[in-house]
Amino acid sequence: MRQFWGMEFDAPALGHHMLVIPHHKDETQQLYELESRFAKRDVFPADPVRATEASMIEFLKAAKGMRNKPLMIAHHASRSATGLGVYGQDTPREFRNGNNVAPDIYVGFEEAPGCGARA
Repeated sequence: MRQFWGMEFDAPALGHHMLVIPHHKDETQQLYELESRFAKRDVFPADPVRATEASMIEFLKAAKGMRNKPLMIAHHASRSATGLGVYGQDTPREFRNGNNVAPDIYVGFEEAPGCGARA
């Protein structure tokens, strides 16, 4: 069985995502580069530019240019929804845009009915 290690990543403009770096000798440096440049909650004081969709697209383009491409999977996207059919922090349009920019990196999302969504 193959197992991949990942971390929860505060993606620019979106909710939590799983960032999986392939195993290679410089994986910690690759993770540091991506997180320090793009994680929306990594800097103090907060930088509002990191909370924009443009920053997410920039992140995906940077990841796409890496020799060892990471994977990104959105986590529990429904948690920020405010009602039935009302999207929260993550929207289908944003998922589509991310996959269009980097289809081999931004591969999907995990969700289950309920999954902590607010009623």
